[in-house]
Amino acid sequence: MAEVRRDSRARLLLIPLGAALLGGFYLAFMTLRAGDTMHIDVTPYSTAFACVAGVAIAAGVAIVLRLREVAVGTRFGIAVGGLVFGVLALFSIGLLILPIALVLLGFGVRQLVRRHSGPAVRAAVAGAVIGVGAVAYLLVLIQPAAAECRANGGGSTSSGGLFGRIALSQGGFSTADGGSGGYIDEGDRIAYFSCRDGKLTDFHRETLPLGSWVVTTQPAATVGRTVMVVFRVRPAAGESVPADGFGFSVTCRTCSGPRPVVRAHADRLGTRVPGTPGASVTFAGQVIFPAAGSWYTSPYDQGIEVR
Repeated sequence: MAEVRRDSRARLLLIPLGAALLGGFYLAFMTLRAGDTMHIDVTPYSTAFACVAGVAIAAGVAIVLRLREVAVGTRFGIAVGGLVFGVLALFSIGLLILPIALVLLGFGVRQLVRRHSGPAVRAAVAGAVIGVGAVAYLLVLIQPAAAECRANGGGSTSSGGLFGRIALSQGGFSTADGGSGGYIDEGDRIAYFSCRDGKLTDFHRETLPLGSWVVTTQPAATVGRTVMVVFRVRPAAGESVPADGFGFSVTCRTCSGPRPVVRAHADRLGTRVPGTPGASVTFAGQVIFPAAGSWYTSPYDQGIEVR
């Protein structure tokens, strides 16, 4: 009797241990997957989701082992997991997986009916929990990157994912010297990223107050390098903005002698999602700063630090 209790306690320890291992694997895997080319939002919510999925998987495995119904648990885990994944991916590979999962589930149910075994039924339920947990864990592992830099010099963005904010608008840019990047409008904040030689050189988020113009550069302003001067505003109700673009200038405040002035034209980038009046409007133009120092823009007097 004491030996049975010790065996039960050992199996119960599988649940927190398995959840911790799967949670740790999620964090390590996302770090390795991102590397130096992607930014993936690993949030407390996504980490908690991975741990909950890990608890489901570990608990299901512990119950199946305790009941000694590994074959039943495995069959129902595969069938229910395939069924859930098939429904979620119905418009792609799910059309192939769904019929197979239904057939496996049918065979599994028929076997349970023939056996009339309580432990087998409990193992089937535990196997189903394993299947659902495995699909949930897979979903959090393959969540899209918020920003990704590609080997050909381009960059791409993804919206939302399981736990991210839905993008109201997004866009990108490329410069003559091979740089690229983009932005993601997430409502009250903007995510910016920059790429060079297929590597992610910068990713950060900035708040965007309603009705205020914000000016930034992508990538960071450096002497002699082509950069995008980006003008962005989240229009208040009834506020008008330029339709297509506007001319602008940047002037060095701290340069000695005649202050250098660089003039360019900012074109409108991206599109606003229909029905989302809170989306920002973005304009950008390319410039080359001839000297380091503190520069300011006209119009929309904003400072730019050039290194």
